[in-house]
Amino acid sequence: MRSREAGHKFSPENLDRLMSDERRRLTDPERLFDMFPLADDQVVADVGCGPGFFAIPLARRLSKGKVYAFDVQDEMVRAAQANVASSGLANVEAARCDESRLPLAAGTLDGAYLAFVFHEIEGSLPDYVAMLRERLKPGGWLAVVEWKREPMEEGPPLHERLAEREIREIGEAGGMTFSSQADVNDKQYLVLFTNGSV
Repeated sequence: MRSREAGHKFSPENLDRLMSDERRRLTDPERLFDMFPLADDQVVADVGCGPGFFAIPLARRLSKGKVYAFDVQDEMVRAAQANVASSGLANVEAARCDESRLPLAAGTLDGAYLAFVFHEIEGSLPDYVAMLRERLKPGGWLAVVEWKREPMEEGPPLHERLAEREIREIGEAGGMTFSSQADVNDKQYLVLFTNGSV
């Protein structure tokens, strides 16, 4: 694994971009969720939820389950809470977390995902994965969605990006078992892990 420093946090000044139709065209939440091992009664964490772009449609899909939407930035949490309130959904809870801990008990989650967040995390990425793993039930899943490590206009600077191979190495170093990887589109990818043997 190459040494790296955490990337910059997405600025709350650009919140509108996170809920835009343009973003939905590139990264359609429903198409992405089809790639997750979801069941309608699961409890899932959206880590780095921003204003709720993914959390709200996921909550609709988890009709018998629950979504915990976490972010480290107060502005993002407030925006997510407002959007959740507007949606009328009762099965999504937006709350603040910090860089190294989610306010959940061990074994709470059936799954967790980080969409375009991994490259922003401060500190040891394997340690962060290990922390997430503790919150997952045995057999639970972790999905990491990131920008391909290729030059392009969209997304974070190239030097902040992580290649699929690096995500796999980090996940395994954090105690997860690699499950699969796939292209979300021509600019983004998904790596899936399982808590335990596949």
